[in-house]
Amino acid sequence: LAFASERGSGSHIWIASVKEGRPASAPRRITDDRTIAVAPAWSSDGTRIAFVGFREVRWEVWIVPIDGSAPARKITSGADAEIVKWDGSTGTLLVSGMWNEDRFSLRRVSLDGSSVTPLDPPVILGSLTALATFDATPDGSLLVFSRESIKGNIWVHEAKNGTY
Repeated sequence: LAFASERGSGSHIWIASVKEGRPASAPRRITDDRTIAVAPAWSSDGTRIAFVGFREVRWEVWIVPIDGSAPARKITSGADAEIVKWDGSTGTLLVSGMWNEDRFSLRRVSLDGSSVTPLDPPVILGSLTALATFDATPDGSLLVFSRESIKGNIWVHEAKNGTY
């Protein structure tokens, strides 16, 4: 089980073994004090966790090995990320973020961060206030997401005396 918790100081990613629906080990923190960490996602092979972390000025995507063999490594720059999921079919990450724009969209990110590409066709999730949530099947055959839909009405107000 991987989860974000504010145990101790700040939000961190913790892992714990579970057996038959019950804790099988004490939770162990796998992120450091320099990063506020949320939204963990397991890799398909179970050796790493991707998460959204805040350090300095932005929410970025980080990857950390669960065995403690290395510190968390930032893989995006300028993402303003909200959610990250592993794409088991391609070995990349799917990330909702603003990407230096004024709206949330979904992008595919290579594990070393060298490639960041929009999906084709593009998946636009909404404005800065949108809840940019999504999920994908492990085999990459299905993507589900919410999309903000702004609707409005046009009203006409007629002045009774010729002016407002």
